Amino acid sequence: MYLALYRKWRPKNFSDVIGQEHIVQTLQNQIKNNKLSHAYLFTGFRGTGKTTCAKILAKATNCPNQKNGNPCNQCEICRGIDNGSIMDILEIDAASNNGVENIRELRDEANFTPSVCKYRIYIIDEVHMLSIGAFNALLKIMEEPPSYVMFILATTDVQKIPPTILSRCQQFQFNKINQQLIADRLMFIANSENIVLEPSAAQIIAHHSDGGLRDALSILDACISLSDDKKINKNIVSNILAISDISNIIDIAKFILNKDAASALNIIDDITSKHIDPLRLATELIDIFKNIMIIKTTGTQIKKFDEQSQSSLKELANNHDINSIINILDILSSSYDNISRSASKQTELELSVIKSIYGSDVKNKNNNSNNNSELANLQHKIISLESEIINLKNKLSSFNEIQNSKKSKFENSISFSLNTANASINEINPQLYENSNKLEKWPEILENLSIINPGLSAALQNSNGHINQDAGIIFVETDNPFFLELIRSSAQAKQSLKQAIFNVLGQKYRIGPYKHQKKNVNYDVLTDIENIAKQNNIDIDII
Repeated sequence: MYLALYRKWRPKNFSDVIGQEHIVQTLQNQIKNNKLSHAYLFTGFRGTGKTTCAKILAKATNCPNQKNGNPCNQCEICRGIDNGSIMDILEIDAASNNGVENIRELRDEANFTPSVCKYRIYIIDEVHMLSIGAFNALLKIMEEPPSYVMFILATTDVQKIPPTILSRCQQFQFNKINQQLIADRLMFIANSENIVLEPSAAQIIAHHSDGGLRDALSILDACISLSDDKKINKNIVSNILAISDISNIIDIAKFILNKDAASALNIIDDITSKHIDPLRLATELIDIFKNIMIIKTTGTQIKKFDEQSQSSLKELANNHDINSIINILDILSSSYDNISRSASKQTELELSVIKSIYGSDVKNKNNNSNNNSELANLQHKIISLESEIINLKNKLSSFNEIQNSKKSKFENSISFSLNTANASINEINPQLYENSNKLEKWPEILENLSIINPGLSAALQNSNGHINQDAGIIFVETDNPFFLELIRSSAQAKQSLKQAIFNVLGQKYRIGPYKHQKKNVNYDVLTDIENIAKQNNIDIDII
């Protein structure tokens, strides 16, 4: 029986996984340092490697010959996990085993020690399909699992996972795979299978796989079936995908920009007569205008297109103003839902093209007729806003006076607490900083944090880390006030950073902001006194 390409070429070790380097590196480090979690949650788009990495992780944690976090794939355990003969590794499809009884059986089995492997591992695919009762049953065993049990959950819809499950897992977000990486992988596999795959054909497949390597390999499989001589060009791919040649789409874009409605409609009619879905044609046309906009505004090349197509897109971008391009893109995008719902998709598509050509003219005409009244309204709003700004400035001035008065009163009233604390501002923090060193793995920690908490990771761009190993503290050096506020007010943000540090360094640390020591510089007395009081268990209130 023929073995599908996506099964034949499924990676067997982390080194063969593409596009998920941030996840692969973290998992390998945990395996090498024996810092494994009892539960993992792999989330992301279909075909990006979630189940593949789960199986590799299951092998690597049990392989007696693992090297650098990779399984050997030669021992009996690795081979047994690959062929499914080892029952200590159980893969469950939650889509068809989503009842509470299924999970109760799993829970009962988990009480038995592994028969062959070091760990008994449960891989639950599409875990979001479990019922509420099944999730509750799963939670029971995940709360306090035996030391030899590990769970690897995978889902394409993380929003449906209960928070009680999420909080007990290390979560990894699998991203869509870069189009060029997919195209390169397709070329490698085709060459290994003695298939002649044109680079332009590989790019088209990669583009329509939507970031999923599995989908790309399935398309390649279909193309092989259509080709008698194992030679695959872009025409074969276009036939399989029922898409039009990219040059036709670019021609439609050119006629729209040149306001040549007749020529644009003729091409659309010719394409749809070949049983190509008008909705797919609309998608491709929107994508073309999006890339014309990108070329116009950034000047960058779009690598997914061949040289001829890139040249045509660049010419269109250079010959038309950005307002026209954006307006057309806006009209086509707004019409997409109407096309998808319409009983006559071709008619709706043609209507959207007509609107793209003449819509801006109508809009400008209507706008000109209302210019005078709109200008009067605008002037009135400006006068109102100026008045509001003056009032706000007065309120702010009064507020600052009140705050300065409170600060002075607090500084006078807190002096006795400083004596009780038996510590001065200049004697606390410098001692911790003096023994700290620059944390070389800080970029790796930020990369891991971008998976766990993208918002906090963004706030820490251009930051540095300093570590005091003896005190077990990591100081974060950043000029971004948003981070300081976030780390003080959000327990989740603080826990996210601690988790990323643990994932990379394999050890728990306290965290705090790094402050450069400066002489003869004014400092925030209130903040430092508050910190000293907290360190010495003194309760204070700012009055």
